[in-house]
Amino acid sequence: MTVTISEIRLTKEEEGRSTKKRKEEVSATVGAAAAAATEEEKEDHDHGHDKFDGYHDDDEQRPWSELLPDDIVLSIKKKISFLDQRNVKFAFPGWSSVINADPYGPFLLRTWYVDPPQRIRILDPIDRYSYLLMSIGLPDITSICSTKHGWLLLSRQYWRSFFFYNPFSQALIELPPNNEQLFGICFSAVPTSSQCIVLVEEFKKDHVKIIFCCRGDSKWKELYFPLENNHSFSVVNGNAVFYQGKAYRIAKDGKLGVFDPSTESWFVHDNPNAGVSEPQDGINFLVESGNDLFRVWIDERLVTSVCVYKLDHSGHTWKETKSLGGRCFFVSFYPFCIESTEQFRGERDKIYFSGQTILAGSFIHYDLCQERVIHPPGAIAEWTFYGNSCWILPNWDRPSPEEQRWF
Repeated sequence: MTVTISEIRLTKEEEGRSTKKRKEEVSATVGAAAAAATEEEKEDHDHGHDKFDGYHDDDEQRPWSELLPDDIVLSIKKKISFLDQRNVKFAFPGWSSVINADPYGPFLLRTWYVDPPQRIRILDPIDRYSYLLMSIGLPDITSICSTKHGWLLLSRQYWRSFFFYNPFSQALIELPPNNEQLFGICFSAVPTSSQCIVLVEEFKKDHVKIIFCCRGDSKWKELYFPLENNHSFSVVNGNAVFYQGKAYRIAKDGKLGVFDPSTESWFVHDNPNAGVSEPQDGINFLVESGNDLFRVWIDERLVTSVCVYKLDHSGHTWKETKSLGGRCFFVSFYPFCIESTEQFRGERDKIYFSGQTILAGSFIHYDLCQERVIHPPGAIAEWTFYGNSCWILPNWDRPSPEEQRWF
């Protein structure tokens, strides 16, 4: 099923009418969810857990939506769809903080072209719903470079011009012009943050070239680091990632290269694979999650074998792990990037991949507890990867005009 989110930005007049309309549209859905949630709370009350002890006579004059405790609002949220959650935020603004604190996604985002404008579709890996976002203001041809916190880093003009785009709020932030083609680009934080750095690493036979641009910079900066004694740093398929303020990248022989923007220095950990069986000929994904740096290795035949490692800071070595600490990871192949969530609708310690099975809307995932790849019931084992697609977390926050200026 496909649902079109045709217009996100509204004029004040339209917003007034739309809010009323949305209240009517979601009232039945929210009412049923609220009834179910309050029934659950009644059961808690019967067992001695009353969450309405703070009720006062003055509350009779307040809308019922403002009287519900946050935990009941959260229970309602879990019982309604993604689109209804978006409408609820307009209909009941007081619930926005609870809705935003527990994001619904991520979704698999895809782009394609059917005459202007460029279309963006997001797919729900659990409910199998598809949502169409109208990409107002996007150039005709763009490519996805990376994603983080609901923002896409996109390129135009054959990887020479870059900009950030939020497909949910339709906010766009241009980066300074660049004369070179840049591949394997990544960024450290949301582009509205003063800590945001956009970075590219190029690895040659005798040197490493770092190209980066910090929030507030009007041009890109280049640094060169020689590789002494012919100690090459040959990278494999995978991604670079920022972790605790530094950019990390894995070499083909297992070395771990680290660039520190604060000191503009580059150094290499020569033996991070000490004590583990080094997988060969695969794709390495790095992901920062919580206070940890994880490495997800997938064999080159794509998701027939998966290994997960966590960086041990005492010796700067990888240790194989069977747990993500309850988190879920979401791996994208085109481009190479990975998202992490603390919780995902009751799922724990799973890794989802950006490819659908022949069964439309179903996704293969790796379960760390069972140590195996899980195919949805009825799905055929063969599956398809999507180009120009990635996992993305919904972010409806629209930055101010000042925040949309990079420098």
